[in-house]
Amino acid sequence: MKNLFKMMALSIVMFVGASLFVASSVAGVAAADFYVVVNSANDFVGSETEVRSLIRRMFLKSTKNWPGGEKAVPFSRKDSNQAQMVLLANILSMTDTEHGQYWARQKQTTGDTPPRTVGSKSILLRLIKREPGAIGIIDGSGPEPAGVKVLLKFSS
Repeated sequence: MKNLFKMMALSIVMFVGASLFVASSVAGVAAADFYVVVNSANDFVGSETEVRSLIRRMFLKSTKNWPGGEKAVPFSRKDSNQAQMVLLANILSMTDTEHGQYWARQKQTTGDTPPRTVGSKSILLRLIKREPGAIGIIDGSGPEPAGVKVLLKFSS
Protein backbone atom coordinates (compact mmCIF):
# COMPACT_ATOMS: atom_id res chain seq x y z
CA MET A 1 0.00 0.00 0.00
CA LYS A 2 2.87 2.36 0.84
CA ASN A 3 4.47 1.66 -2.53
CA LEU A 4 1.22 2.47 -4.32
CA PHE A 5 0.97 5.77 -2.44
CA LYS A 6 4.61 6.61 -3.27
CA MET A 7 4.03 5.82 -6.95
CA MET A 8 0.92 8.00 -7.03
CA ALA A 9 2.74 10.87 -5.32
CA LEU A 10 5.67 10.56 -7.72
CA SER A 11 3.29 10.53 -10.70
CA ILE A 12 1.61 13.70 -9.44
CA VAL A 13 4.96 15.44 -8.93
CA MET A 14 6.09 14.43 -12.43
CA PHE A 15 2.81 15.60 -13.96
CA VAL A 16 2.97 18.97 -12.20
CA GLY A 17 6.62 19.41 -13.21
CA ALA A 18 5.85 18.58 -16.85
CA SER A 19 2.87 20.96 -16.79
CA LEU A 20 5.02 23.77 -15.45
CA PHE A 21 7.64 23.09 -18.15
CA VAL A 22 5.00 23.20 -20.89
CA ALA A 23 3.49 26.37 -19.42
CA SER A 24 6.87 28.06 -19.31
CA SER A 25 7.56 27.00 -22.91
CA VAL A 26 4.22 28.41 -24.04
CA ALA A 27 4.91 31.61 -22.11
CA GLY A 28 8.20 31.92 -24.00
CA VAL A 29 6.34 31.65 -27.30
CA ALA A 30 3.74 34.16 -26.10
CA ALA A 31 6.33 36.90 -25.72
CA ALA A 32 7.52 36.78 -29.33
CA ASP A 33 6.63 39.33 -32.00
CA PHE A 34 5.52 38.41 -35.50
CA TYR A 35 4.99 40.33 -38.71
CA VAL A 36 2.54 39.55 -41.48
CA VAL A 37 4.31 41.09 -44.46
CA VAL A 38 3.19 41.94 -47.99
CA ASN A 39 4.76 43.40 -51.11
CA SER A 40 5.66 47.07 -50.61
CA ALA A 41 3.33 48.09 -53.48
CA ASN A 42 0.32 46.67 -51.63
CA ASP A 43 -1.90 49.58 -50.63
CA PHE A 44 -4.42 47.69 -48.48
CA VAL A 45 -5.27 49.33 -45.16
CA GLY A 46 -7.92 48.40 -42.64
CA SER A 47 -8.67 48.01 -38.98
CA GLU A 48 -6.89 45.21 -37.14
CA THR A 49 -10.11 43.16 -37.27
CA GLU A 50 -10.41 43.64 -41.04
CA VAL A 51 -6.73 42.85 -41.58
CA ARG A 52 -6.89 39.67 -39.47
CA SER A 53 -10.04 38.53 -41.26
CA LEU A 54 -8.51 39.13 -44.69
CA ILE A 55 -5.28 37.34 -43.74
CA ARG A 56 -7.30 34.34 -42.52
CA ARG A 57 -9.35 34.17 -45.71
CA MET A 58 -6.23 34.47 -47.90
CA PHE A 59 -4.32 31.73 -46.10
CA LEU A 60 -7.37 29.47 -46.35
CA LYS A 61 -7.85 30.58 -49.98
CA SER A 62 -11.50 31.48 -49.48
CA THR A 63 -10.47 34.91 -50.81
CA LYS A 64 -8.32 34.78 -53.91
CA ASN A 65 -7.74 38.52 -54.49
CA TRP A 66 -6.83 41.64 -52.58
CA PRO A 67 -9.61 44.25 -52.34
CA GLY A 68 -7.96 46.20 -55.20
CA GLY A 69 -8.16 43.14 -57.48
CA GLU A 70 -4.53 41.94 -57.27
CA LYS A 71 -4.25 38.14 -57.05
CA ALA A 72 -3.41 37.03 -53.49
CA VAL A 73 -0.32 34.84 -53.22
CA PRO A 74 -0.01 33.50 -49.66
CA PHE A 75 3.21 31.79 -48.61
CA SER A 76 3.20 29.36 -45.68
CA ARG A 77 6.08 28.36 -43.47
CA LYS A 78 7.13 24.85 -42.50
CA ASP A 79 4.85 23.23 -39.91
CA SER A 80 7.66 23.26 -37.34
CA ASN A 81 8.32 26.99 -37.84
CA GLN A 82 7.24 29.09 -34.85
CA ALA A 83 5.73 31.76 -37.12
CA GLN A 84 3.57 29.11 -38.83
CA MET A 85 2.41 27.74 -35.47
CA VAL A 86 1.46 31.26 -34.37
CA LEU A 87 -0.35 31.90 -37.65
CA LEU A 88 -2.37 28.72 -37.16
CA ALA A 89 -3.25 29.49 -33.54
CA ASN A 90 -3.72 33.27 -33.60
CA ILE A 91 -4.95 34.07 -37.10
CA LEU A 92 -6.47 30.88 -38.51
CA SER A 93 -7.73 29.62 -35.11
CA MET A 94 -6.78 26.04 -36.00
CA THR A 95 -4.58 23.31 -34.69
CA ASP A 96 -2.05 21.70 -37.00
CA THR A 97 -4.37 18.67 -37.32
CA GLU A 98 -7.41 20.82 -38.15
CA HIS A 99 -5.35 22.69 -40.74
CA GLY A 100 -4.29 19.45 -42.39
CA GLN A 101 -7.88 18.18 -42.42
CA TYR A 102 -9.08 21.48 -43.90
CA TRP A 103 -6.65 21.18 -46.81
CA ALA A 104 -7.48 17.51 -47.38
CA ARG A 105 -11.18 18.49 -47.72
CA GLN A 106 -10.33 21.47 -49.96
CA LYS A 107 -8.21 19.31 -52.26
CA GLN A 108 -11.07 16.82 -52.65
CA THR A 109 -13.91 19.33 -53.01
CA THR A 110 -12.39 22.31 -54.84
CA GLY A 111 -9.00 21.08 -56.01
CA ASP A 112 -7.30 23.88 -54.02
CA THR A 113 -3.96 23.16 -52.45
CA PRO A 114 -2.37 24.84 -49.43
CA PRO A 115 -0.17 27.90 -49.90
CA ARG A 116 3.37 27.21 -51.06
CA THR A 117 5.66 26.44 -48.13
CA VAL A 118 8.86 28.46 -47.76
CA GLY A 119 11.34 27.44 -45.09
CA SER A 120 13.75 30.34 -45.04
CA LYS A 121 12.82 33.83 -43.85
CA SER A 122 15.24 35.40 -46.35
CA ILE A 123 13.77 33.46 -49.29
CA LEU A 124 10.25 34.33 -48.16
CA LEU A 125 11.13 38.03 -48.05
CA ARG A 126 12.69 37.82 -51.55
CA LEU A 127 9.53 36.18 -52.91
CA ILE A 128 7.29 38.78 -51.29
CA LYS A 129 9.41 41.62 -52.71
CA ARG A 130 9.09 40.09 -56.19
CA GLU A 131 5.37 39.14 -56.17
CA PRO A 132 2.85 42.06 -55.95
CA GLY A 133 0.07 40.04 -54.26
CA ALA A 134 2.32 38.09 -51.90
CA ILE A 135 1.72 37.69 -48.17
CA GLY A 136 3.60 35.74 -45.51
CA ILE A 137 4.47 35.65 -41.82
CA ILE A 138 7.87 36.02 -40.21
CA ASP A 139 9.20 36.27 -36.69
CA GLY A 140 9.63 39.84 -35.56
CA SER A 141 13.18 39.50 -34.32
CA GLY A 142 15.22 42.52 -35.23
CA PRO A 143 14.02 45.61 -37.07
CA GLU A 144 11.13 45.56 -39.52
CA PRO A 145 12.40 44.09 -42.79
CA ALA A 146 13.29 46.48 -45.60
CA GLY A 147 11.57 46.29 -48.98
CA VAL A 148 8.28 44.87 -47.73
CA LYS A 149 5.27 46.35 -45.95
CA VAL A 150 4.31 45.11 -42.48
CA LEU A 151 0.55 44.60 -42.71
CA LEU A 152 0.13 43.35 -39.15
CA LYS A 153 2.48 43.26 -36.20
CA PHE A 154 1.43 41.28 -33.14
CA SER A 155 2.68 39.38 -30.15
CA SER A 156 1.44 35.89 -29.60
